[in-house]
Amino acid sequence: MIQFYVLALAFMLYGAAILLADEYGEKFKILLRIKELHLINQTFTIVMIVLTAVVGLLKLIGPTSPGPVVIGDFLPAVNLLALAVFFAFDVKRSRQTEDNGDQPIGGGDGDELFTDSDALNKVKSFYYKNKKILGYTTLVVALFHFLFPGAVLL
Repeated sequence: MIQFYVLALAFMLYGAAILLADEYGEKFKILLRIKELHLINQTFTIVMIVLTAVVGLLKLIGPTSPGPVVIGDFLPAVNLLALAVFFAFDVKRSRQTEDNGDQPIGGGDGDELFTDSDALNKVKSFYYKNKKILGYTTLVVALFHFLFPGAVLL
């Protein structure tokens, strides 16, 4: 459907702007404004997480015509799902720094199997260190998806 095609492009460009804001924020002030909106307004960010994930899932099962019915828009769908995960961890990280630092999820008894600091360190090693690469990849996938909307896997 053409609506999901346009939404996928918009969400990928939004995600690339967030990811590349640190690198190019001085040159392009609008990137800093977009990132500021993303960090300050958590309701907006949560809505963007849900919509990005839903559009990513729908791109898997309903690709742009004349592509195949299943996995026709595989790269944009995977990219959108990766952006939704990044946004979710970004919200979690911003809430954690606002609230109480590195507290475990269960309340701080020390018996928890999964702590916030463990999860954030694992995610940080991939997402935050490779944020620039993920931003460029998102931009390239959006560009190719725009240029070749019916191509298989693009």
